[in-house]
Amino acid sequence: MFFNKKGTEKPIEIFVALFVILAVALLLLQLFQGQLSEQQSRLDEEARAREQEQIRDSARQHCNAACQEASSRGCTTSAMASFCLAYASDAVSEPRFLDLNLDGELNVDQSLLGGVKVCEDAVPCHAMIDRCCGQSIDHTSCRRFLERHWEGHEPEQRAQLAEDLVRTGEVDHQCVKGDGMHDLHWFNVGGFDVFLEDG
Repeated sequence: MFFNKKGTEKPIEIFVALFVILAVALLLLQLFQGQLSEQQSRLDEEARAREQEQIRDSARQHCNAACQEASSRGCTTSAMASFCLAYASDAVSEPRFLDLNLDGELNVDQSLLGGVKVCEDAVPCHAMIDRCCGQSIDHTSCRRFLERHWEGHEPEQRAQLAEDLVRTGEVDHQCVKGDGMHDLHWFNVGGFDVFLEDG
């Protein structure tokens, strides 16, 4: 019995060719899916960044309004102390925190104040704007305003002022009052714990 060798080779070549085409098609499909997935992630990230920028803008507006209030009160020590007790995070209803590092999670940020930690759900206005009433504003200047404002108050009033100053964040032990607060948190770096001791 004679076999037609040419006739049996042809289907094998076709099968191999189809297999190669299928493998290439699957590879191209996988690459295409990977690119789509990357593009979707990038778009999601950009959308989140835009949303958070809008939230940060509303927080800055809230702080600018607090500064304008201090200005309307003549930029007195008391007015500046009130500004220093204002929190940018009060302007945020949802997601209830300022996502300063745009990671989508409530945590502690250290980019806003160059290494000094800020809780994203307890961001003071002095971390969001750097000038008010023609003066430089940061945790150091705010401490000076508050020290001057503290003078002459009774212990009960000082205790209430201290309560207004320290916001308890929801981020584990780093953003709570007292001993658990992280050493590099703005409250400790600025030496604001003296107000709690005095209160």
